[in-house]
Amino acid sequence: MIEVERQNCKRATGLENLVCSGKFNCFNLFSLDTSKLLNASECSCFQTLEMELCDPYEEHQTESKLFVKSLEKVCVTWPDISEESSVSFNSSNSLFNSHIYFKLASSYQEKGDLRRAIQNYELCLEADQHHHEAQLNMEYCNKKCDESTKKFNSGHLSFSQGDIQTAIDFFIEALELDPSNVKAWISLGLMYHSMNKLESVLECNQQAISFEPSNEIAHYNLGCCFLDMGNLEEAIQMYKSVLNINAANKDAFYYLGVAYQKLGQEEKAVECFTHALLIEPFF
Repeated sequence: MIEVERQNCKRATGLENLVCSGKFNCFNLFSLDTSKLLNASECSCFQTLEMELCDPYEEHQTESKLFVKSLEKVCVTWPDISEESSVSFNSSNSLFNSHIYFKLASSYQEKGDLRRAIQNYELCLEADQHHHEAQLNMEYCNKKCDESTKKFNSGHLSFSQGDIQTAIDFFIEALELDPSNVKAWISLGLMYHSMNKLESVLECNQQAISFEPSNEIAHYNLGCCFLDMGNLEEAIQMYKSVLNINAANKDAFYYLGVAYQKLGQEEKAVECFTHALLIEPFF
């Protein structure tokens, strides 16, 4: 896990001040209470989203390393054998699966992906309910995820109250407990964007994508950050990634058009703006 430097910032007087100041530009806004975001509708560049409090047991579809992928294949790929043979080999197969799932879970735990570790410890215990080490490790990971979730929720409460620095502290603490807390990475990136710490914004959203490659919001926020930095080609690639995940994201079409327009590619820009209007005519 990367170390995220704690930043000092002045206490905001309220979330409305941040929204109306335009500091967030085209970033997604998360809130515990949508009434805090009423003024966001005045800013056309916003994509306002509600986010539920984080569930420590939420499944994540992450991109695995080669070693992890090879172990996954072993778990699901077996030679073709007859029913009679499968009966006699069932017990040994179960123990072998337990061993492989334990190795998978340990690998995920070692690289900080606690949620995937928990999933594989559960599979290990399904195959061998007496695997004591798997039980202990899973309990440890669950405890860390629970603690991380509490810090995350406290961070969002602080954010909704306009206390950005306290929110940052809570999100960092959440990530120290569980580096695979994707929502904490994205939210921390949002805090840094309010401080115009764009390099930190990139780092946070890239970390989120490393744990959840298909996360639409992280790709979108990266695109907006690249756009703010003037890295138009990178922004275009990120917005295209968003549209590969969700072809109905009107904001991605719009800002993709903005990026093309800045590059002088007017035809592509018009095409993107047209798509945005087709999705929502009064956009």
